[in-house]
Amino acid sequence: MAARKTSTKPTRIWKFSARVRNEDAVHEILRSARRYYNSLVEIERARHERYRSIRRQFAPELATLEDRWEELDDRVGQLVAEQKRVRQDHWRESGEARRLITARIERDIADLKTEMKRVSAEAKEHRAAFSALVTPAREEQKRRSAERANGAGPRVKSTVNAQVLEEMLGEDTWSVAWKEIARSDDTAHRATLAARAGCGLATGTYLAVEEAVQRAKKGSSPRAPQFKRHDGSGKLAVQLRGATYADAVSGLTGLKISPAPVDPSKKGDQSRMMVVRLDQSVPRGEKQAVEMTVKMHRVPPADSDIKWASLLVRRVGTRFVYELQLTLEHESFAEPRRPAGTRDSDHVRIGWAQVGDGVRVAHWAGGEVVVPASVLDQHEHAAAIKSAADLHFNHAKQLLRRWMRSGPHRLTAWHRMRNDGARAMLRRVCREYAAWACGEERLHALWQSWKADRKARGEDLYARPWLVRRWLARAGIEDQEAVVGFWAYCWVRKDEHLCQYAIDSQRRFENRRDALFRREAIRIATDYAEVTVDNYRISDMKELPVLTLPGDPPRDQAQHNAQAAAPGRFREILAEVMGPRCTPCERKGDAKTAGGARKRKTVSSGADRQSPSDDIGCAAE
Repeated sequence: MAARKTSTKPTRIWKFSARVRNEDAVHEILRSARRYYNSLVEIERARHERYRSIRRQFAPELATLEDRWEELDDRVGQLVAEQKRVRQDHWRESGEARRLITARIERDIADLKTEMKRVSAEAKEHRAAFSALVTPAREEQKRRSAERANGAGPRVKSTVNAQVLEEMLGEDTWSVAWKEIARSDDTAHRATLAARAGCGLATGTYLAVEEAVQRAKKGSSPRAPQFKRHDGSGKLAVQLRGATYADAVSGLTGLKISPAPVDPSKKGDQSRMMVVRLDQSVPRGEKQAVEMTVKMHRVPPADSDIKWASLLVRRVGTRFVYELQLTLEHESFAEPRRPAGTRDSDHVRIGWAQVGDGVRVAHWAGGEVVVPASVLDQHEHAAAIKSAADLHFNHAKQLLRRWMRSGPHRLTAWHRMRNDGARAMLRRVCREYAAWACGEERLHALWQSWKADRKARGEDLYARPWLVRRWLARAGIEDQEAVVGFWAYCWVRKDEHLCQYAIDSQRRFENRRDALFRREAIRIATDYAEVTVDNYRISDMKELPVLTLPGDPPRDQAQHNAQAAAPGRFREILAEVMGPRCTPCERKGDAKTAGGARKRKTVSSGADRQSPSDDIGCAAE
């Protein structure tokens, strides 16, 4: 595993956008990393199953209760999935995007969770009894190993652990249950070492994979972790020891940073452009490195210690986004970035409220933070693009369903094709069918001709099938399969473009909004010595059906503002900027908290209704 932090220097993670030069090599390494991840998960699942079998043998009452708990948990998951299907059906049939809650399902989920608590409480006594069988031997094994290793390194500890285990397994003092569990854990440990030796990954990368598996084990407990499919995303890492940023610039470490060659065709200052080489050489294997071009908008201190250098790969739509992360340690990170303000402490109230020029997400006695309508319009623009893509998608499904219902390629259940994964699979099928029906070269030629013709006319690249058929007829193509294939290919290109455009537009909106929040947070930090901020859950501010007054239309503005204007995101950035000078707490004075505002009783008479500001929610107080 990765070395733990032992120094007292403060740590910071600096991030830089990157452009990878050898993308194929990166994705090949990521593919190997995902295989290694799933191998470790398979080993853990086998160990988990053996542990369950041992527990069933020596503590049958506990095993029965935990099986009952898992059965109830599975039932809760089924009800949650059913609730989602009910909401989807309601949205598809009525067109209302409001949050619909079925009272029966909510009641059943509450009853099941109550039963789960009862079963868990009943199992506590049996769990303590089973722990008493294995805990003494575990503590003794840990004591002997620590005493004999005497602070030595991992290699010595591994040898000592094996010797102590073999010694204790031969002693009659310890319970049979512990011996069975110890043998099972040792089998899993040996299998893990064998998987590491054959993974073909660099040291830092396989350490990052092992840490991800440990997080998955902790997050899935008491169940075993799940496998993950490879989608192209992942992390390549290098762990450095005793290396500074100056060493990286000098090329003395596994991370090498050097100035990028000046490109005369590009304008602007190129002095911050760097070429970064991340060593990914396999231990006792071939030498390999990943190169990337990075714009370092800020330069770390020359004597700062670099603990980790990582390349993060994320899938955004149909593209991949690369990011270089440097985990740095330096004494200067403890110094405040800017002087603290001199004004007295104040309480920043978090919540949304409609104002004249946008949506207010926070306010205090000395000011407020408003997300202007010009920024929110970009969010609406991204939603409009996604909506247009969905309309084309529904139209394509209708036509394909009509064609496949009567043809030899019968296919049903199109209504289940709702998520992005199924949508991407349909695009892939349509693309391959078009290549088969038209031929790769002819399909490419037809597409280039179609683009030139449609752009010359100023028309959209996606058209109705009858128009595609007429255009192909003029090109001398009458084959029905070729017509359907080329029309499907037109939809694929259009859908890919719109989906990616919507995702990119949403990312630009979030970046603009977060930049605005950060500027406002810095303004607060330089004005006030310290502030307090609301600590309630922002999700409670979303409008629920039980709060809708009789005769009122569904109020979706609350959910929109809580998600788009994102007052919770401003609270996160404010806490990040101010650090310990920002303290979460309840509201001061007699002002209502979010929970109190959410629990208001609904009344039907106009005389008893709250003021318009109260009707928006707690944010308007």
